[in-house]
Amino acid sequence: MNSAELQIHTDTERVEEKYIREDRKLRKDLGIVDLFLIGITGVIGSGWLFAPLYAARVAGPASIISWAIGGVLVLLVGLTFSHLMGFRTEAGGMVRYPIYTHGKLAGSITGWALWLAYTMNPPSEASALVEYMSSYVPGVFHSGTLTPEGMGIALGFMFLFVLVNYYGVKIFARIINGLTALKLVVPTVTMLTLILLSFRFRNFTVSGFYPYGLSSVLAAIVSAGIVYSYLGFQAVINLAGESKRPARDGPTALILVIIFSLVFYIALEITFIGSVPSSFLRHGWSGLFLASPFADIALYFNLTWLYSLIIADSIYSPSGSSMAAVASNSRATYALAKDGFFPSFFVRIDGKTGIPRIALIFNFVISAIVLLTLKSWHSIIEALGVLLLISFIGPAASSGVIRRTSPENQILKGLYGVVQPAIFVMAGIIIFITPFTKIDIVIALFSIPAVLLILKEKNFRNVDLGYGIWLPVYLIIILSFSFLHTYYESLNILVPITAFVFLSLFVYIIAVRAGISFMKSGKQKE
Repeated sequence: MNSAELQIHTDTERVEEKYIREDRKLRKDLGIVDLFLIGITGVIGSGWLFAPLYAARVAGPASIISWAIGGVLVLLVGLTFSHLMGFRTEAGGMVRYPIYTHGKLAGSITGWALWLAYTMNPPSEASALVEYMSSYVPGVFHSGTLTPEGMGIALGFMFLFVLVNYYGVKIFARIINGLTALKLVVPTVTMLTLILLSFRFRNFTVSGFYPYGLSSVLAAIVSAGIVYSYLGFQAVINLAGESKRPARDGPTALILVIIFSLVFYIALEITFIGSVPSSFLRHGWSGLFLASPFADIALYFNLTWLYSLIIADSIYSPSGSSMAAVASNSRATYALAKDGFFPSFFVRIDGKTGIPRIALIFNFVISAIVLLTLKSWHSIIEALGVLLLISFIGPAASSGVIRRTSPENQILKGLYGVVQPAIFVMAGIIIFITPFTKIDIVIALFSIPAVLLILKEKNFRNVDLGYGIWLPVYLIIILSFSFLHTYYESLNILVPITAFVFLSLFVYIIAVRAGISFMKSGKQKE
């Protein structure tokens, strides 16, 4: 080993020792109940207030199937992350798994997707809060976007969410536990009341069960906020490293949260479809416009007490979800800094609270920019849904690699041989079904981490190009199929889907083999 190599080795050891010291500052204050409630609080946010309406507008009564497909995908993702948590559990885990199995390029792209998605969550929740508020506070929402006054109120709530996290994980957990009880009661009471007093089975046959075709069922998963609504489960993964027994608590809480959210949202969509007054459907499902969906339905049936309850919930439901997202994103930023994508000062943990405070403040600034740029709940969640699906691709390949290289971690061995490629393919299909005009800019953003990484490392070898090139190639394939689907609608949808499935499986096989080679090379971080 020459002097230059020795110096690099010594510097690397010092950096790793620093990260280990900072990791030890993270508090281990969370239990399985805390993790479960944090996940539920993240799941029941603005999604329950708006997503059933947008899903019905895109797919009609078949939106129920959209929720089922989205839920199955998220459940498969949950099983995969349970497998990965058996391999390694730490704060910001979702960001770091592709780094361990495929190196810097694939890891940075996946981390970038997750970080952008998490950054968009607080402004989406804050904008939802203000949009519901518009039914009783004039001048905060107009022509589909927040007014300057509305954005000012939303920014104030976002700052409050950061303050709660700023003062420690124990305070955060106590507030979350209290909010979760309230957040469960209101949707449950709403569903039971509307089913008993206003449910109409004939609504399920207005213009047919599939009024807008099969592709609309898949498109709703992104454009209606279905994937977004399931987002809360990721907080369990990123905070599992701060639990008392992470290897047991993390996977158990994760699967329970996903199963609960799947049942919850399917029941909610059924309730919404059956409860919409017939007079609201004169122009079909695509012509259904409600400023505050469930609150407006309650008011139509003179259920003023329910209207008041839903309006109150529209404040604390998004607040709880946003607090969970703020916590999760600070850990994602922390993990990206550990991997060298962000400056090392983001790794600093406050010794008193055990919180990455610098990461919290930085993420607030970026979230504020997102809010001021996109200006509405629906605009934010469309971009966020694509980012989430992209973020599932890398970990699916990582789990496939670990399944082949670490036999001791093969939970449900036979099942995982199907789960991982299924996630890989399903995520890609749902993205390409989304209109090209809604995903081209989002996918173009992924050139940024690749360029920054190459500039930082100064050559292609240091970015692990050979092990991670499959991911940008797969994104280009998805973008190409989305373009064809959007601008050549006369094609039978089954033809591009079939071709895409075979291409996706081919890329998945390459990704797993690349990861195995990377693990054998000894380049992965320990």
